Parts: sequence; C-alpha cells; structure tokens
Amino acid sequence: MTAASSPKTDESITNLTAEVLDIDPAALKSWIEHASDWTVANVLTLDTAIEAIIILAAISVGFMIDKISSAKLAQVINRLHAPHIVKRVLQKIRKSLAPVSIFILLSLCLTFLPSMIPDIRLGLVDAVTRLTAAWIVIRLVVQIVHNPTMRNVIAFITWSIAALSIFGFLDDTVEALNATSLTIGDFQLTALTVVKCLFATMIMVYIASSISRTVERRLINIPAMTSGSRLLIGKIVRIVLTILAVMIGLTMAGVNLSALAVFSGAVGIGVGLGLQRGVSNLFTGMMLLMDRTIQPGDVIELSTGGIGTVKQMGSRCTEVITLDRRSYLIPNEELVTQPVINWSRGGRESLVSVVFGVDYSHNPHQIITLARATTDGHPRILQFPEPSCLFTGFGDNSLDFQLNFWIADPENGTAGIKSEILLALWDVFDQHDIKIPYPHREVFIHNKS
Repeated sequence: MTAASSPKTDESITNLTAEVLDIDPAALKSWIEHASDWTVANVLTLDTAIEAIIILAAISVGFMIDKISSAKLAQVINRLHAPHIVKRVLQKIRKSLAPVSIFILLSLCLTFLPSMIPDIRLGLVDAVTRLTAAWIVIRLVVQIVHNPTMRNVIAFITWSIAALSIFGFLDDTVEALNATSLTIGDFQLTALTVVKCLFATMIMVYIASSISRTVERRLINIPAMTSGSRLLIGKIVRIVLTILAVMIGLTMAGVNLSALAVFSGAVGIGVGLGLQRGVSNLFTGMMLLMDRTIQPGDVIELSTGGIGTVKQMGSRCTEVITLDRRSYLIPNEELVTQPVINWSRGGRESLVSVVFGVDYSHNPHQIITLARATTDGHPRILQFPEPSCLFTGFGDNSLDFQLNFWIADPENGTAGIKSEILLALWDVFDQHDIKIPYPHREVFIHNKS
C-alpha cells in the first residue's frame, strides 16, 4: 500500500521544479494551484462529460456514415452526365463526407438541445463544430494545390491558426512567439518572424515553381526552339522566380532585407562553400546549353569509353542512356573538365575502323578488293563517303590492313558492326583459302658438351 505524499514532499518537488526552470517558487506554486482549480471547475464537471459524449457520438456516427455511403456516392458521381471539373469537385466533397457528417450532427445538437434541455452547456460542442467547419473549408480550398505534401502542410498550418483563434489562444501564442527573440547587432529576430518567414516563403516558392513549370510546358509547344534553348530558358526562369519568391516572402513577413545584409553575406559564404560542387554543376550545365556543345539527343563518348545518348540535362547532372539501356547520371562539371567526344556535332556520320592481318604468302591487292567487298550492301554502312581498305605495314608475322567505313547511327554502337565485318572477313578469307597468321617462336637448344 502506497502512502499519500506529505505537504513537505509536494513543496520540495515544487521548489526543485522551480529551480530547474529558473522560476520563482511562489509564482510556480500559485500557477499550479490556479491551473488545478481551473481544471476542477471547468473540465472535471458533469457538463463537460455530457459534451464529450455528444462529440464522441457525433464522430462515431459520422465515420459510420462515411464507411457505408462513400463507395455508393463514388459510383453515383461517376455515372453523372456532368463536366469533368464538376465531377472532380464532387469527388473531393465525397472524401470529406465524415467531417461533413460530423459538422451536420453537431450543428443539429446546437440547434435543438438548448430548447430541449434549457440549462445544458454546449461551449465545447460549439468549439468542435467550428473546428470541423474550418477543417472542411480549408481542405476544399487547398485542393487547388497540386503537390500533396504542400497541400497537407498548408492545411495543417491554417487549421492550427483557426483552432488557436477558436479557443482564444491565438493572441497569447502570438505574444509568446514575439517575446522569444534573438538579437544580432541592431537586428532582432523573433520566433514569430521566423514562423511568418517560413510560411510566406514556402507559399511564394511554391507559386514560383508552379509558374516556372507552366512556362516550361508552354516552351515545349514552340517548334522553332531547340530542346537546349527550351531547357536553358526554363532554368533561368525557375532560378529568377525562386529568388524573387524568397525575397517577397521575407518582405511579406516584415523582415528588413537591408538589416540582413551582413548576416546574409556571412551565411552566403558558408552556404557557398558547402554547395560549391552543386553551384558549379548548375552553372556548367547552363554553359553547355548556351554554347550548345552538348544538347539532349546528342550521342557522346565519355573519357571512360562509354557511349550513350543524352536524354536530359538537369540543374545538377546530365542523364545519359547507354547502349545497354542503363541510365547514368553524370555531373555537369565532368562534361566540361573531362574529354568528351560528341558524335552528333558536325554531322551524325561516324568513322569505324577494323584492323586485321593476313599471311605473307598472299597478294595485298587481292586482300584489299576482298575486304572492301564485305562492306557492300550492309544496311548500316554508308556508300558515301566510300569505304576504303589501307595496307598499313609489314608486321612481324603478317601483312597489316585497316578497313575504314562510315555509319550514320553511332548511337547504336560500333561493337556490333565491327563483329559483323570481322565475321564477313573470316567467311571471305575461308572461301579464298587466305590464311590468318599467328605468332611463331623457334627455340634453339645448344649443347655445350
């Protein structure tokens, strides 16, 4: 059996708490007594229990109505002969069926219960009803925001402000946030300013992003512009609008931008050092688009030997699709600092060379004629410029040749066509009994005895 705590124990706990929080013990004790008296007088009462039962009953019935009727309402809305936008609005309202039902039930209670039970108190029911109405209106209004995360954040923040206002805590909350501040020289930064800055900047950046996406979609419909020009203009519009959005958001929150000059300069240096590679990739990507050395659709060969097609050029990296259908994300900076072969620049035709050798017993003129014949009729080999076969030298074990031809589709790779030409050379050499040499070594053993 646990003994009841003594007054001395309660007083020592109060003093310890006051010491930790750095508050006057007498003031803390007075506040605790006041909070306890208010709780007993306003919360732990029969009227509050009745209101809680009414609210819980309305919530249960509301969710039950939603569970029973939601699927049927969806079918009815889909069968309506109405414009798509009307159906979409009705579907959004259907998804709010539970809070709408709760609001209707609580409103009926507020309308009829006072006439049936004259002395009943419905202050808590009234507050919950207004909270539910605010939630319904906010959820319907924020449907214009397409980003789900942004939509939920805006709805939560707006509803929280509405809740504080309904319960009468908004002014106290604003005063508490305004009283919490950080002073940097002559500039005072309060918690309220930070909250307003974050909210205003978030809204303005989202609006800027939506406008930039709209501009990029409109640019796609202009056939006279190249894909690189569209991408460059889209990047510039997005960057400019984002900077303007941040500045407008700070100004709307009441921040004096001139007072932040020194502080923002120091922060800018730190952020610049931390994002050095990212900023470098951003501007090198814009440089590539401006000088058009690499554009979406070009076939490029990297310093590592890989060949692929540029699919898209982003703010941080460029996506290249290789012949084996793998997607490689290459930082833009590497495309400027590392050697890159652009097969599409100056024409799509690409020269392919196949090196081979034959035995010294054969006529080089015959070999050149047979080798050139292997390129005739091949669907990937161009007949102009004309294929050629060169006699390149007398090797250690063979007569060396180089067969050159041009293709118009380097994005499909060169390994496959080299393999086909080598097989064709093997077949024609086999038909004419031409030998392909291999190294010979002679070992002499000297007997000293």
